[in-house]
Amino acid sequence: VTSPEAQVPPHLAPVLDVALGRFFTCAVQESYEIVCWGDSSQYSTPFVLDPPQGTYYQAIAATTFEACAITLDRFVHCWGRPFISAM
Repeated sequence: VTSPEAQVPPHLAPVLDVALGRFFTCAVQESYEIVCWGDSSQYSTPFVLDPPQGTYYQAIAATTFEACAITLDRFVHCWGRPFISAM
């Protein structure tokens, strides 16, 4: 059984890279823009599904709750569940 949140968006262009989180997927499209989809309501803490806009990316990786991508000029942007610092 596939839930609606798990379906690939119909507007997805060919992709260069893909990353899978626990309840989400993100892909770097051939336009170097990122699109993410999934169900952010599954998280017990606030979760940002949308990546930073206005930047072009070359690669992406994900953990259970976060995604990080490398920009074309080699900076790293991360988003997802707020990071928790250890004491």
